[in-house]
Amino acid sequence: MVNESLHIDAIREMRKYGDEQSATDANHHASHLDAQMQVHMRLFRAQRNFYISGFALFLCLVIKRLVSLISSNATLDAEREAALRQADSASRAAETLMDSASSAEKEDKKVAELKQQLEEKDKGNLT
Repeated sequence: MVNESLHIDAIREMRKYGDEQSATDANHHASHLDAQMQVHMRLFRAQRNFYISGFALFLCLVIKRLVSLISSNATLDAEREAALRQADSASRAAETLMDSASSAEKEDKKVAELKQQLEEKDKGNLT
């Protein structure tokens, strides 16, 4: 906000001293060297302030854009880390389910074997 007002003020001064310079150039014979030097000095200062404030405005825009890019980059990094943790958790859960399913199959096979052995013993005892 301050920078914009300084830039506008520099533009106003450039116009003011530019008009003074053209007026003194028109009255070249009537003006003194000191007056011309002062007008040129003021115009130079106004132009210098204009370029400095313009560059500062440009840098403010660049810095604002950099801050927004860094912020969005940090957000994306956090989302990526969360997604990786979620994927690891899901894969561990799937492995656990697969291990429990395979252990249940093994237990079912053992139960079936034991039932078969019991039936064989019952048949052996009946005969």
